[in-house]
Amino acid sequence: MSPRRPGGPVAYVGEAIGAFRRRADPVLDVAPSTCIVATMKKTLSPAIAAAIGGRAQHLSAADGTVDDELLQPVPLKPSGPRRHDGVQPRSGWEAAAMDGPDHPLRAGVIGVGHMGRLHARKYAAAEGVSLAAVADRDADTAERVGAELGVPWHTDHRALFGAVDLVSVAVSTDAHHAVARDCLQAGIHVLVEKPMTATLQQADELIAAARARGLCLQVGHLERFSAALVALRAEITRPLFIESHRLACFTPRGTEVNVVLDLMIHDIDLVLDLAAGPIVELRASGASVLTDDIDIGNARLEFESGCVANITASRVSRQPMRRLRVFQRDRYVAVDTMHDSIAIARRQPGASGEPRIEFEQRHLDKGDPLMREVGAFVHAVRSGTAPAIGGEQARRALEVALQISARMRESMRRQT
Repeated sequence: MSPRRPGGPVAYVGEAIGAFRRRADPVLDVAPSTCIVATMKKTLSPAIAAAIGGRAQHLSAADGTVDDELLQPVPLKPSGPRRHDGVQPRSGWEAAAMDGPDHPLRAGVIGVGHMGRLHARKYAAAEGVSLAAVADRDADTAERVGAELGVPWHTDHRALFGAVDLVSVAVSTDAHHAVARDCLQAGIHVLVEKPMTATLQQADELIAAARARGLCLQVGHLERFSAALVALRAEITRPLFIESHRLACFTPRGTEVNVVLDLMIHDIDLVLDLAAGPIVELRASGASVLTDDIDIGNARLEFESGCVANITASRVSRQPMRRLRVFQRDRYVAVDTMHDSIAIARRQPGASGEPRIEFEQRHLDKGDPLMREVGAFVHAVRSGTAPAIGGEQARRALEVALQISARMRESMRRQT
């Protein structure tokens, strides 16, 4: 489909902070923070540490994404259709390895509704990667975002094949598998939004397809890139008890899946990362309030290590909340990702031999978690390193989420 070009490549993408630094492994980053710099590289996965530990261009926002009312107009680097001159596109890690800093990777976004549009803006604003095209099955949506960012737009995601090296897949969950599979089979690196698929079989197929072709498959568990969660991870070594609350006001967006796959999966992923080890007991209950599926629920996970996690999620609450509390020997840590704060209570020896409690409160510079996530993906593709949250990790979170959903549906049957 022929794109309609805007008058100039100007888009409302948020205030750009800092500058992208060209180097051997360019990544996108937040400004250094005293609460994470000293310990992050020994507590985080290499890809996340790289994404947070370098230098970059950022877009700031109040809740970790860029909402329309927060956006400011900034000029983008020129972007448009590329000529291929009949050359077959490269696939796998080879494409990234051959593209140095002077040859930006070509990015595409498939599904440019609320979240996909934000992904497109990140690619459009960043150096080292060029937004080449967008696709959405709704022609008006595709045209609007394509015109806004000055790139070709399409209604068929397969039209991007040969024109991009990597894509973000932000279509509805029920289409994740088909679209991501098509891209992997075409030799394109994929960042797919969470949950990665609707079923474990579909997840296994994507993992196998990426492995067979030597491609990067990253899954968009955005909370891993929150400054508050990074600070928490640096404080915790062996959690004993974890409690999370993730409450949201009702919105029709995202209701194609239940609240476990929509919201709770964020905290499931975080709990699995913190507690590690196998789960020995799982209990859950839920209720349907405004939709025909689970709208509010609670899960209790007990790990072989003895750690217990209590997870609550709701999409029918009046006031939003995103809080996580972790207890371990001699320490308690609470994070509020909505207000970018972390509170720490530590047991310290007192002068008289009696223990005393030392309190610390930090307010963090949130930066832009989505830009960090996209930056980690670009870094993994270019460097050939493992993604920050790969298919196997995301599959485990999906597996637990599906088990919780099944237990909740059992409890709902008893309610009728």
